Amino acid sequence: MTPIEAMQCLSPKNQDVLDYWREKAGDRAMPSRVDLDPVIDLPRLTLHMFLVDVERGATRFRFRLVGTGVVDHVGRDMTGKYLDELFDHENHYIETKEDYLDVVRYREPRTDVVRFFSDLRGMVSNYERLLLPLSDDGERVNLLFGSCSPLSAKQLNDDSLFGLDRHGRRVA
Repeated sequence: MTPIEAMQCLSPKNQDVLDYWREKAGDRAMPSRVDLDPVIDLPRLTLHMFLVDVERGATRFRFRLVGTGVVDHVGRDMTGKYLDELFDHENHYIETKEDYLDVVRYREPRTDVVRFFSDLRGMVSNYERLLLPLSDDGERVNLLFGSCSPLSAKQLNDDSLFGLDRHGRRVA
């Protein structure tokens, strides 16, 4: 079993999205955007999904589509915005960009537990973010397909579910 096949999500919603991505990839490293139709295939989960364009040789990331559940959670619509336009704190932007770059570099899915400050609610919450690579040519990642799912206190307190990523942060 490969690491991608062994990867599991904390959130059942994100696990469904990961399984969908695996099914659409088949025996390829990753599916393309035209392979996916989550509105038809996963209608109950589209609220939590987003698509990000990988631009300028993976130096910029622009949100193409953002589900209304993500917009509600964040407190603003990120559609059409670049990643570097969304963060007030430089460290958070750098960490998030590195996560996105890892998916592009390694052409593999990634899941992280992320602390997030909601502009609308003025509160910090924890969620699992799933990032999945998409490629039009089967080689170069040109889109990221993502899903965000809030995590319960029970899910966060089960340390057996977490490991450390290459940056020493706790990840699922």
